[in-house]
Amino acid sequence: YMSSPSVIKLNGVRINYVYTNNEWLQVKIPKSLLKADGFNVLQIEAGFYFLAENHVAYDEIELQHIALNF
Repeated sequence: YMSSPSVIKLNGVRINYVYTNNEWLQVKIPKSLLKADGFNVLQIEAGFYFLAENHVAYDEIELQHIALNF
């Protein structure tokens, strides 16, 4: 099966895609998207694919060694 890529969003704005088995991914976050009050939401949406009878299945996401550098 072929699934859609996972999506990384910051404050509701798509900033990057993550494709299957992507390792050592580095994502640059545009400073213009950061909120001045310091309350920011980083979101990762799993990719999906269709099974028989149009049932939707979602990819598993495993995160390791996450670092946020400013």
